Amino acid sequence: MEDKLEEDAPIYRLLSINRVSKMLGIRHANVKKLISKGKIKGIEISEKRIMISYQNLLDFLKGETANNENQNNKTISIEETERKIDLLFKKYENI
Repeated sequence: MEDKLEEDAPIYRLLSINRVSKMLGIRHANVKKLISKGKIKGIEISEKRIMISYQNLLDFLKGETANNENQNNKTISIEETERKIDLLFKKYENI
């Protein structure tokens, strides 16, 4: 069971906009534009900080856009992020 948690871990890893810009070889401002246009799904960490999960970056690279869930929602709210984290903890608490 512990191996499963380790397999899932990189998918849920959060990357800064700066890190993603370096990985993609594009400017910081262009990553922000991709988030605002809904091409990459951002995760709102605080009012001023948005990060990108590794999975969301992979989805972007595969050509899947963030618009699948909601056309107007470019980022995941703090509350939604907390809910998803709680679900992950519950899923793996008995490992």
